[in-house]
Amino acid sequence: MICKNCKTDFKGNFCPQCGQKAAVKRLSLLAVFNDFVLAITDTERGFLKTVLDLSQRPGPMVEKYISGKRARYISAGKYTFFLVVLFTINISFLENHFGFFRSLTEKVHHLEFSDQGLYVKNDNKQEESKKEDPQDKVDLPVKKDKRVNINMFGIHKELSHQEALQFIKTFMPLVHSKLFDYSKYLTISWIPLFSILSFLFFFRSPYNFAEHFTFNAFVFSHMLFIFVAISPLFWFFPQLSETTFNSICLVSLFYFGFSYTQFFSDQKMKLVKTTTVLGLGLLGYMVITLFMITAMLIYLLYENQHLI
Repeated sequence: MICKNCKTDFKGNFCPQCGQKAAVKRLSLLAVFNDFVLAITDTERGFLKTVLDLSQRPGPMVEKYISGKRARYISAGKYTFFLVVLFTINISFLENHFGFFRSLTEKVHHLEFSDQGLYVKNDNKQEESKKEDPQDKVDLPVKKDKRVNINMFGIHKELSHQEALQFIKTFMPLVHSKLFDYSKYLTISWIPLFSILSFLFFFRSPYNFAEHFTFNAFVFSHMLFIFVAISPLFWFFPQLSETTFNSICLVSLFYFGFSYTQFFSDQKMKLVKTTTVLGLGLLGYMVITLFMITAMLIYLLYENQHLI
């Protein structure tokens, strides 16, 4: 038998050089579908095996993977890529249907000015909004005879109330759109951030940085899987969306601690170190988020100065 992949002459069902099957049939839709179903549902190897072991014993599973027992599992890279794509699609469907973030844009579109100041137009009733934070960059005076002074990121403009309001109504949808476009990059930043922290705080563990990175990639991806698995509750019980979201956060935090204490089971003060990594990681994630939003706002402002 001559291997069709590497041209090695061999006997048997598999090529000893590259592992290619001896009998290779022409591709068909049924064969492609069967391969896809097998990759998802095989409890001995592949995606489902990875999901089951990460759910039940994430520490030992990642230890096996790092030690070289990888035939039963899909790689950390493939698992992360698959879950990030699935999470992005899922969150997009939720946003398109429920409009959790879109509601802010809709509220902005109902803003109006009157002699009394800024209010939200609702069923032809004027509801005075809360006063603006004095530290806000945009000063919105109460009286209509004054103009609005905009001083943001080096952009200096003086506008009327209506001009400023029109800019806000045009600018907010742009911000909303860009936030969704770049959310997947922000999501991925979790892995290197927590890899650095776990490498620093669990420096006595036998794992190098690449192995810390692999561990955190599996943990983070499975936290996305938890979100995707619980998210149908948003559809079945829309009135309990806040409870569903809080439940997802609690389950994810529990899984994070569960995974870390299993993986670093032989480390001293593992609970303290895990809590510290989690706290610093969330703080760092907030800083990265604020930095990204600020950078995006600056970019959008300079790109849309003609709207001011």
